[in-house]
Amino acid sequence: MEGAAAAGDAFGAALAADDFNGDGFADLAIGVPGKDVGPIVDAGSVNVLHGGRSGLSAAGNQSFDADQLQAGPPPGSTTSTTTTGVTTTTTTTMPD
Repeated sequence: MEGAAAAGDAFGAALAADDFNGDGFADLAIGVPGKDVGPIVDAGSVNVLHGGRSGLSAAGNQSFDADQLQAGPPPGSTTSTTTTGVTTTTTTTMPD
């Protein structure tokens, strides 16, 4: 997995499954709401595991922090929005 784990990150507090990159396989977005980003405590991030013929894989996983998500998707990417309770997380993935 991309990024280092730290106490209080709350890795897995929110999960969403969908075919985020349009390859026909289910992917998994994993919310990390307690992730510190630079000087911002609990800014949050999302890790994405991509699916394939053999299931989910950590190889090629992606991590997006609050700064990246606010900047918007990079050119040529696809965007999926997942709502969990009252929290909305936008996960941006690049095509495989």
